[in-house]
Order: sequence, then C-alpha cells, then structure tokens
Amino acid sequence: MTKQEDKLLVRVAILLFLVGFPIILYALGSGRVLEAEVGKEMPKQQSNVVMQKSADPEDKLSALGTVLDAQVMTEGIYDIRIPYTENMKEASVSVAMDVAHHILYVELVSEEKNDGINTIEQFYKKNPVLIKEGTVHGVAMSAEAYSLSFSFVVDSAYEVVNIPVDGALELRLTKPAQMYDVLGVYDGFDEAQRNYLDQYTMGSSVGLFYNAGAEGANEIQADYYICLETVALPADRSIVDQDGEIKDGVSDKIHILYNDSFVIPGFDSAALAGLLEEYYRSVSDSAKGIEVDMEKVSDETLEKCTVPAVIIKVEATEPIDVSDWVTQVTAMALKEGYKK
Repeated sequence: MTKQEDKLLVRVAILLFLVGFPIILYALGSGRVLEAEVGKEMPKQQSNVVMQKSADPEDKLSALGTVLDAQVMTEGIYDIRIPYTENMKEASVSVAMDVAHHILYVELVSEEKNDGINTIEQFYKKNPVLIKEGTVHGVAMSAEAYSLSFSFVVDSAYEVVNIPVDGALELRLTKPAQMYDVLGVYDGFDEAQRNYLDQYTMGSSVGLFYNAGAEGANEIQADYYICLETVALPADRSIVDQDGEIKDGVSDKIHILYNDSFVIPGFDSAALAGLLEEYYRSVSDSAKGIEVDMEKVSDETLEKCTVPAVIIKVEATEPIDVSDWVTQVTAMALKEGYKK
C-alpha cells in the first residue's frame, strides 16, 4: 500500500470516527433501502470522466469502446440485461452514473481470465445485450484481462438497481426523485469526504450525487447544489504594517458564495448559504482561527443553477484539514437544519 493510500485510509477513519454512534443508531432506525442494501457498488469517481457533449449517441459510444449490436426491447421489468460470458458468471459488479453526460458505466470483474476479445464479441453477437427502447440508446464494451466494461448511453440521469439473475445481470433504471425524498449534488469533494457524506446519510431518504455539475443538479431537480473550492495559503502570512511591526497573521477563511438571480420559491440559495453560515459559526470553536462569511456574487456556475446553490471557498494553510471540517459541518447542517 502506498503512502498516499495510507493517508487516505487514515482520513476516512478519522472522519468516520467523528460521526460515532449517532449515525449507527440513525441507520439502524431507518427502513430506507439505499445503494449498499441493494448490492450496488458505486464508484462515483467515474463521474469525473471528461467527454465532449454530443447529440448523437453513436459519437459517444464510439469513444467508449467497441459498439455492440444490442437487441431493443419495447417492454419488460428491467431496462438493461447483460448476459454473462462463461468467465464472468461469478463476477463482482460495479455501477456508476455520469449524470452530466448521460452515460451509465457497468463493470464486471472476475477471478477468471477473459478469453480473447474476438471470442467475447462473438459471444455478444449470439447473446446480445438487451436494452429498453427510448430509455437506452446503445452500448459499447471494452475488455481487460479480468474485467468487462459496458458503457450505456441513456436518455436521462438515473439511479440504478442491480438484479443478478441466472446467467445475466439485469438493471432497473429509476429517476432519482422517485427514490429519494431529498437529492443533493456535491462537486469538488475528494474520495474521503464523499465516503463521509455517504456514511452520514446512510439509512436516510437522502440521495447524493457527485461531480454532476450545475446542469446535472438542474436535470435531476436536486434540492441543493454545493461546490467546494480550496486555496492553499502560505504558512507565513504575517502582516507588516507601515511602521515595520509584524501583526497577527491572516486567518484561514471560509467564504460562502451564492447568487439569487434565479427566483426559487421557499428555500432558496440565500437560505442555503445562511444555514451553512449559521452552523459554521456555531461550531467554530472547534476550528480556531477560521473566519466565516457569506457573500452574494455574480458567478457563472451559480447563475446556471435553477436549484438552491452555493460555492464554499476554503482559504487555508492546510486546506484539506479545513475542507474535511467543512464537510462534517455541512452534513450536520443539512441533516438537522434543512427543511424541504
């Protein structure tokens, strides 16, 4: 294990420890079925895939692998059916949704080595992938020694439920708003912070999406959009006045930026910013030297949002530590103070 992986594990452990027993009790007390409970592994970092937007599904597919001739279904209880090759019958499954580009990624990983790509392609000619008409526009496939990856171009952003059956994997696609009472989109949060947010909301009716962008937040009709930005400040930030005397250094700062050019009835961007400012200030004793302010700004990302949206800008000597603290308090604020 690398030093970077060690550091990531330590940060995750610290974040999870800070949650403590309240989360465990909260999760046990809720009957809501979430991703982990339906067997889903969601490598959300795949949402960072950069791709040119295109109106033609074929253009997207050709950039993702070998385009397969899928069989189109007009009806059925599932939206996608992927037959297993002989070597993939015991494979583990991971699924990720690229909200911004309407691409669904499915990866099968097996302990058995794949046959050659030609053999795999011949298999899927005889046993085609099934896709729902109007919902799924096509599929591309790529193969590694022990894995098969499928990329589906879909018509919208979906939550995905895996349904393993004999000889195949079936996927049911559902609009996020139909699965969750509250939808949140988080951009700019690293893996440890995303793990913390997932753990904090586990067992609740809150659905989280990562790196979906403002347009993705609009599309899924999220209840809020939060973007985290960090700026590393130099360790020596002392100020020398006109008389040559050294004053106290510049404090670490948290700026909460919002824009209210788009009218949102009820809980709007200003209300979201105010809620976060209130919580950051109320627990600021645990983060000495951190200043908190909120400001109405003209920002392209915020002006795109048709949902309550803020940018949290962290300026600190140790921006990771401060942004970890921001993640914890943000989760607390939205759990305790947010009213839909």
